[in-house]
Amino acid sequence: MNKSESKYFHTALRMDEALISLLEEKDLEYISVKEICEKPV
Repeated sequence: MNKSESKYFHTALRMDEALISLLEEKDLEYISVKEICEKPV
């Protein structure tokens, strides 16, 4: 895996964690992309 792939996977993992965290708070249809990006993990 090269450096750019590593950054991609790290970012994707953090976004997944943020989404899962938000899903504990509210339904998927009420979650925005902005909320996922701003959620501290």
